[in-house]
Amino acid sequence: MKNKCVIAVISLIILSFVQCTNLKINSKWNDSVVIIDGNEQEWRGSQLVPKGQHYAFGIMNDSTDIYISFRTADPNLVMQILGNGFTIFIDPKGKPKKTWGIRYPLQQRRVLKSLMQLRRVDFDEFDRQLVQMLEFQNQYEIVENNEDIKTKYPMNNANGIEIQATLEKGEFLYELKLPMRLPELVLKKEQGIGVGIEIGSMERPTMRPDDSSEMRGNEGERGGGRGGSGMSSGGRDGNHQGNQQSKPSMSKNETVKLWMHVTLAKN
Repeated sequence: MKNKCVIAVISLIILSFVQCTNLKINSKWNDSVVIIDGNEQEWRGSQLVPKGQHYAFGIMNDSTDIYISFRTADPNLVMQILGNGFTIFIDPKGKPKKTWGIRYPLQQRRVLKSLMQLRRVDFDEFDRQLVQMLEFQNQYEIVENNEDIKTKYPMNNANGIEIQATLEKGEFLYELKLPMRLPELVLKKEQGIGVGIEIGSMERPTMRPDDSSEMRGNEGERGGGRGGSGMSSGGRDGNHQGNQQSKPSMSKNETVKLWMHVTLAKN
């Protein structure tokens, strides 16, 4: 009986540090040219903010490619992404399974940990170092079979994958162009696909209470992020309350897992 109680308590503790969301969404047909440059201009009005979350994402497709965007101005999430990496998972059969995935940025826990002392001494320099952490990454990682297989590729290659991420005024922006036909992955427009987004939690809280006000103060001095980047409410960007301008809110230091069943658009 004692063992069962211990297992139950451990399970509750683990669950309390995981944000897990499941959605059913429709992809939007891409009738223009999406440039993979880390700029969200093409995505305005096409991003979804899950209720109660601190990020927005969008999915488009055409006859040959799928396009995915993600953005957040939440300081904890930005630290988690830079430290633990950012992974998009795809399942051709529409299930929440880690059949195939692409990770970028890659994990840089040690580098980020070494920079944390700098944050309280020189915030502007800390900010510049974070941008450089992202700019210096020149590889992405393909993960397969529930992450049992991991292979790194240079950013410039002939497989048709395009990926770009930027960090500007505290806001992380991400864009991915993924061909529907790869040697190890074939997606069909006739059936839904599973898309997952995963961001690992940090080993310890990334923000202390006094750091929260300090970061907001520095953002204010630099002009802050883009309007509505707090992302504290649900709704489609530009149409509902998820795009209202508000002060950036803070997420908890939790593993973020978002799974979607996506119906691909047809022209």
